[in-house]
This record gives sequence, C-alpha cells and structure tokens, in this order.
Amino acid sequence: MEPIEHKARLQAALSEFDARHDEFIRRFSCWVGRVQRFTGGNPVGRFIMRRVTTRLAAWAIVRYRILSIAKPASGSAVDIAAEWQKLALFMRVPIEIESADEKRVVLIHPECSVGFKRGEDKVCRASMNMDHEIVRRLGGRLITTETLTAGGGRYRHIVEAI
Repeated sequence: MEPIEHKARLQAALSEFDARHDEFIRRFSCWVGRVQRFTGGNPVGRFIMRRVTTRLAAWAIVRYRILSIAKPASGSAVDIAAEWQKLALFMRVPIEIESADEKRVVLIHPECSVGFKRGEDKVCRASMNMDHEIVRRLGGRLITTETLTAGGGRYRHIVEAI
C-alpha cells in the first residue's frame, strides 16, 4: 500500500468516528434536556435543579477535573473562560468570541447545548446555573445577558475575573 492510501484510510476512519461522536453527544445532550424539562417543569423541580443538582455537578466537574476543567493559576478572565468552554467544546456547542481581555470575556453560543427552545426560559436558567457555578468555582463570575429561550437569537455570556 502506498503511504497516501494509509493516510486516506486513517483520515476516513477518524472522520467516521468524529461523526459518530457528534451524533452521540447531540443525542445525549438532548436526553439531558428532556430530563431537565420533566424534572424542572415545576417550581420544586427547578429549585432542586438550581440549588442541588447543578451545584453538585459543578463541584464534581471542577474538583475531579472532569474534561480537564481545572481552576487556572492566573485567574484571568481569558483563562477562566477557556476552562469553562471545555464543556461547550465537548458538547459540540459552537462558540463565538465577541471580545476578550484579562478582566472580561464576552462569548456567544448560537444554540442551546441541551435543546431548550423559546419559551423554556425558567428551566433553562435553572439548568444554566451549573455554568454559573463552574465559573464561580474557577474563580470568576458569569453574567448571562441574552438567552435563546427568552426570545433572543443566541446566548450571550460575560465571564469576569474576580
């Protein structure tokens, strides 16, 4: 076999795996969203999601460095945002960087990672508490200024260094 054939075969195998991974992650994310819709469809469920489930998940993600997410040594907004966005990258959520400096980073997510739609803002915000908790545990503060579920065309997040 020619080296080019090996390279093409390897590239095809990797592309196929990557496509299957994308499909698996998308299905898993949407399953999480369906579970959250079911459990967060009432005030008690949203309270438990916001105060218990998301906080425990955020603690475990940072404490056990799940997806290699770890508190950055520098404490800059850029480093905090980079750590937090490892979760979005894993879930294959597109990320746009609107602006960035050491104190403040503005990120745009054009879609919901778990499939929430317009009108599901209460359960979305309860679910998104995990993101706020992760950023807090990384040493920053997350401010969400726009959400897709509240009628905006995207999610707009500001990560600030504290």
